[in-house]
Amino acid sequence: MANTDKAIMGLLKYEHLLSESSKTIQDFLWASDDMIKTIKMTTRMIHTPESTEKAKNIKSTKKMKKKN
Repeated sequence: MANTDKAIMGLLKYEHLLSESSKTIQDFLWASDDMIKTIKMTTRMIHTPESTEKAKNIKSTKKMKKKN
């Protein structure tokens, strides 16, 4: 039961990370150019962690942007 709880918590944290990343990517892709919205092309590599333990160590893109 404890392993199941850890796995679920890991997946929830990973889902939260993906949600934050998705919002950041959408904000980046769409830009207002006067009254016309244009899309900016970008390439994004998404690496899926092999285990939920690695997902805990991934930092969100929002936190990384603040440091730069």
